[in-house]
Amino acid sequence: MNKKKLQQNNHIKITELNVGERCKIINLETNNEKRLQKLLSMGILPGRNIEILQKFPSHILQVGQTQYAVDKGIADAIYVEREKN
Repeated sequence: MNKKKLQQNNHIKITELNVGERCKIINLETNNEKRLQKLLSMGILPGRNIEILQKFPSHILQVGQTQYAVDKGIADAIYVEREKN
């Protein structure tokens, strides 16, 4: 999916969320193969639920029972949908 279509569907980059928010991964930006491989190897896949634990100095994300520290470039490749209350 291209960036414009993702934004039209209310899918946002994970970097736009606040600490403590939970969301569902909708899509991964696939332009950079190394970045995509890294995300896939961490189990960061569309359909998985994810929680933002920290945003600075690096983004700490919890996927299942595992926490990952990623830089902003990698976090910007993750498109999500906010969890509905």
